[in-house]
Parts: sequence; C-alpha cells; structure tokens
Amino acid sequence: MIVFNPIINIAIITLLGLFAVAFTITTYLKVGTRLSAGKKAFLIFSRLTGICLLILILLEPSIQKNDPLQKEERSFGIALDTSKSMQQTDMDGQKRIDFARNLALEEANAGETPIKYFAFDDSSRPLSKENLETLEANGKDTRFHDALTELFNSQNNYSMKDLVLLTDGHDFQEEAITATGRQALARHCKIYALPIGHKGRVRDLHIQLSSSQNIIFKGNKVSLTAHIRALSCEYEKVNVSLRKNGIVIENRVIHLGDKADHTLNFECLEDKAGISDYEVNVTKLDAEVDHDNNHYVIFVNCIDRQMKALLLEGEPHWDSTFLRRFLNKNKMVNLDSFTQYREGKISSLTVKPETKMPRTLKEFMNYDLILLGKKIDTMLGEKSVIELKKYVNSHGGVAIFTRGNAFESDSGKALQPVEWDEEGYDKVILKATSEGRKLSLLKQLDEIADDNARGLAPPLALSRKIALKKPFTKFLAIAEDNNYDNSQALVYRRFGKGQVLSFGVEGIWHWRFNKSYDVNFDYYASFWDQSIIWLVHNSEFIPGSKFTFRQDASNIELGQKVNFRFSIRNPEDIPSSPPVVRIKTSKGATHDVTLSNKDVNAEHRFTGSFTPTALGRYDVSLVDPTGKSHERKFLISYNSLEEKEVGIDPEYLSSLCLATGGRLITKDEFKNLSALIDTQADQVEQDRVHLEAIWDSAWVLWFICLFFGLDWFYRRKWGLC
Repeated sequence: MIVFNPIINIAIITLLGLFAVAFTITTYLKVGTRLSAGKKAFLIFSRLTGICLLILILLEPSIQKNDPLQKEERSFGIALDTSKSMQQTDMDGQKRIDFARNLALEEANAGETPIKYFAFDDSSRPLSKENLETLEANGKDTRFHDALTELFNSQNNYSMKDLVLLTDGHDFQEEAITATGRQALARHCKIYALPIGHKGRVRDLHIQLSSSQNIIFKGNKVSLTAHIRALSCEYEKVNVSLRKNGIVIENRVIHLGDKADHTLNFECLEDKAGISDYEVNVTKLDAEVDHDNNHYVIFVNCIDRQMKALLLEGEPHWDSTFLRRFLNKNKMVNLDSFTQYREGKISSLTVKPETKMPRTLKEFMNYDLILLGKKIDTMLGEKSVIELKKYVNSHGGVAIFTRGNAFESDSGKALQPVEWDEEGYDKVILKATSEGRKLSLLKQLDEIADDNARGLAPPLALSRKIALKKPFTKFLAIAEDNNYDNSQALVYRRFGKGQVLSFGVEGIWHWRFNKSYDVNFDYYASFWDQSIIWLVHNSEFIPGSKFTFRQDASNIELGQKVNFRFSIRNPEDIPSSPPVVRIKTSKGATHDVTLSNKDVNAEHRFTGSFTPTALGRYDVSLVDPTGKSHERKFLISYNSLEEKEVGIDPEYLSSLCLATGGRLITKDEFKNLSALIDTQADQVEQDRVHLEAIWDSAWVLWFICLFFGLDWFYRRKWGLC
C-alpha cells in the first residue's frame, strides 16, 4: 500500500504543482510559435516530467508495511538475600536463608510459569535451580541499590514484569529509595517483598578511633575522634578510656541514653619523636554479642625534623611579608625566601647565606613545601617553571599559591588548581564548605565568622572569583561579603603525584588583629600550622628525610590488603635492588614483601601490598640503602555489621515496593504467586507499522536531471534561450 507523508501541507504542494504546470504550458506555447507541434510537445513533456518528479519528492510517497511483533513470554523473578544476616535462626527453628530457599524451591516446582532466580548481597547474580538447592548466606554486606541495578541491567528485554525479594531488608548502602525504584520502573518491573526474620535485638558496643593526621610534628597536639555505636544498650552508663603506649591518659563516663551513635573528641600532645599507639576502650557489657570490638588502636608517627620550605614572591605584598615573618619564627619550618622587588633584582633570606634561588628539579627536590606569590614567571623563567611543574607532578611535591594566580605562562597555569579572575568582593569573611569542615585546619573558621559578626575580628581585604575551574578540584572555603555574595576562596587539587593549594583571598594576616588575640589564641598561626601538617600528612615525603616509608592504613579489616610505599627523594639514592618489607605477626611469624617499581615516570617510588590472614597486631620494618630501619605497625580486626544489626527492616522494604507499584506480601501469598502476579495477562499481538520510502532513491534524482537536462539542451539547440 502506497501512502504519502508530505513535508508540508498537501494543499500547498498541489497549488505549487498546478501553478508550475500552467506556467510551463503557457510559456512554451507563446515562445515556441516558430517550432513544430512535435518539438513543442517534446519540450513541454520534458519540463512537466521534471516538475512532476519534484512534486513527488515533496509528497514523499512511501510503501506502508506491517510487521507483526514477536510475542514475548512474560516471566517473574525471585531474588534471595545471601548476606550473613540471613544466617539468623529465627524462622521456626530454621535459618532465614533455609526458609527462603525452601519457599523458592516450592514455587519452582509448583507450576509452569517461567521464573528467573537471583541471589544478591552487595551485588547480584543469576541462579539455576541446581544452584538454588545449595545456596548459602555468606555475603559480607547488603547493598540494595547496587545489587538491583546490576540485576535489572543483566536483563536483555522487558519480559520480567515482577520481582519478588526474599530478604530481611537491612540495607547498609543508604542510597535513596527513589533512585533504586527508578531502576525497576525503567524496566517496567514491580517489586514485591516477603520480609524474612523477626525484629531481633543484638546487644553490642562498637568503638572506633581516628586521627586528623597520622604524621605530626613534635610539640603539636594530635586530634583524636572516638565513635561509639551502641546496639540495644539504651540508658547504660559506660566508661571510655584512652591509652597512649599502654598508659591511661584520660577517662570519661558516658551516659548512652536512647541514642545509637556517640562521638568523643580528644587532644593529645606529642612531645617525643617516634610511633605512638593510641588505644581507646569502652566498658564490656553483659550479653554483648562481641567484646573484640570494644577497643580500637591507631598509630601516630611523631617527627622532630623540620620541614624545609621555599617562599617565592615576584611582587612584594603584606600577605607574603607576614607569612615570611611567621614561617621564620615557626619551629616546624626552615625557610628560604626570595623576593623580587623589581625586575631582575631579587633579595633573599635563607638559612644558609650561600643558598641560591633554585631553578632545577634537583634543587626544588630539596624542599618539602614551596609557597608561590605573584609573577613567578619573571623570577624563574620558562625552563625553571617546567622543572617546578615536574617537582609537583612526578615527584610528589607540594605547592601553595598564596595570592591567587602566580603564572602567566601556559606551563605555569597548568600547575594551578584554578585560574582566578581579577574581579571579586571586598571585605569578606571565610566560611568552610562541607568538604572543608572535614579538615582540622578549617575548624576555626566558624569561630572567626562569629568574632567578625561581633566586631572582634576584622574582615579580610578581598576575594577573587574563579575564572576557570579544573577537574577534580576540591573547594574548601568560600568568601562572603556583607551582601551575602560569595565565591570560592580556598581550593585544593591533586596534581599528578603532588598537591596544590590555592588562595583566592588576600589579607589573612588581618586575623592577627583579632581583639581576642593572644599567643595561645592565634587564628593566623593555627591556620598555617594546621595547613602545613595536613599537607605533609598527604605528601610523598616525610620532612627532612631522604627516604620515606608509608603504609595506607593502620587499622584494617580482615581480608583487606595493606599497601606500602617507599619513596626516595634524590635520584642518585635509588637502590640497585628493590627494597624488602619484613612483616612480623604477634605470634612471631614473618613475611617478606619485595617492593617493585612499576611506574616508569616515577623511578623514585617502590610499592607493594600484603593481605593478612589472621587477626592481631603486625610490626613492619624496612631497611633503607643507608642501613636505617623504618618501623611501622598495623592492626587487623574483624567487624561485621551483617552479624550484629540483624533485625528486619519492613519499613524500608515497604517503601521500596511502593515506589515501584508493588507491595509487601505474606508467606501464604507467596505460595500462590500465580494468582497474586498476573503472569498470564492478555498479550495482544499488535502490528508494528513502518514506512519504506519510494522517493529516497538515486534513480529519482537521475530522472529529474535527465528531463530537465533534455529540456535545457533542446531549448538551446532550437534557439529558445
């Protein structure tokens, strides 16, 4: 069947066609009076045929074809929770997983309705009937969103219209229910759930300890945070003790009340270089399911070597002047500073008088931290800027842009985490972002903002806007003026193996004029001290060390691996043979891990990993090329929320089901799923209609060209042009 699908109204096409035909016939009859009737007829025929073909294209004639849709057999799915919480024995003497498996097998043998079986915990996987009979609950975590997303993505079509979950419903991912529901709705699938288990209560106290940094300078305080998770311990009074190297340094009594989570903060002075182990303990209560998690240990490395810092300033300013004075007096820092007071004229203030301004990678590598002011290009030159970029990118260096943009060259700009605009706001106060509040260096910003509101602290001079953001940049603080206009003011970015921190705000030294200022209440000093400690904590090298040995964690779950890194500051010190890490367990067994250099762009870095197989404390050592031993420690523990938070969560399951158009079901309803879920719903076989174009073909173009070409050729030949 031929149909027309015109691109414009068919009436307009008809009028255009009639006009073209009438105009052609009238014109040829007038101008062709000296031609014979045969020649006039030939010309009119050629022109009208070409016009008709053009009209045909406008009408878009197509053949209508009907393709019957392939009838698709409808099915439903049954997904069984295989996380460890399903090992609870609270279903008429059966384990939850056994109860769920038996229900699923009964349904599998009950009828002819196609059923797809799945198992899920932190992910999902399809099951055959044979696998179903031997299914065990060994999953370490329950992540509904990830598991169901993977389940639906594994389906090649939309035939599975219903999915039944056999689960206790305890989700540890905490993804929004609407996001999980959208995955089901996208597949036109409803979710039903049969909650398995009881609202059991497990009694347990779980405590963890963390520090703001695992490396700290001697004479500073380390901030420790203890987090207590209390399950079924309402209104208990417990004692929390903090030990340092086995000696109790603080005790606190906590009334738990009806809250499940409690946080305690400690500050401890580190006055001796070496590794300190901090252990926090909480009272062991009667009938707890596990006493092993009532204590937690972390290790903090205290160093007494000074950080070597370099300050470069190409345009003198009060910000760099105050910063230079502060760093010169800081016990943690050995500072070399170079200031260009006019082009080609540079003054220096260095630890050693003979020290010259660094220009090569080797010279930059002598510094743990480099602070940059304005117009650094004019001081260093392009070659040295490229060397500075290598220092950060390939060798794990740290750079701080203290006054916004430091470079005008492209190679220098690439080092900056953002490019700042010259426009901004005057008289601003700093406020930490949600990302910044995680860091100890920005904890005091709220206090400063309060002091500013009460007239105790002056505002900062100005803040610039950001002209260009770069990927993976973290925004730590914003600057806000009196009109509540704000812009980003402090940004951080990983650049290759190094770090860069950039200030878009000027006048931080104004904090020294706080009316509350005294030696022990110095915002300016505290801010820079914490910034230095934080950057060193994340840096490639420990200050003052030719060799740095690190591990990525000190308290590790059983089954996870611990990663080691050995970094050499100077290329000439790279050993001929790979370094070896010796690991000694609490039972005296030893393991050797040979580190390797897999990164061709970082010959100075050796890495390796180790996966512990037993609980307990491990001592780690590595001997560097000079014969010095580097000591570290880590602790292997085991804590599974799947085995502690085992109560069912019907509220979560109900919300998830309702979000997809399903609901909770009972055991009896599950046994009659065919009646509950209409798998035999009418399936009307409809035809899919599509149009196959006739006009969209090369022969139509050739014929148009042919007939218009004949008309043009013979008009010229017969003298009508």
